[in-house]
Amino acid sequence: MKQLLKLVKENSRKTGNFSGISEVRLAQAASISLPRTRELLKVLSSNQKILLTEGINSKIVFAI
Repeated sequence: MKQLLKLVKENSRKTGNFSGISEVRLAQAASISLPRTRELLKVLSSNQKILLTEGINSKIVFAI
């Protein structure tokens, strides 16, 4: 979970938090299965660590 949060924050820093990162890209970067990544993102979202929004093809993750 910490690894996913770190990746989201790195992406936020690079883009000025104007561009989120897809859950698929996060799963690939963290070498975690997509279903497990989705579970962890739900926990992070409920703990208000990240913001999940619906993108064109998948959910997009932003740092809070």
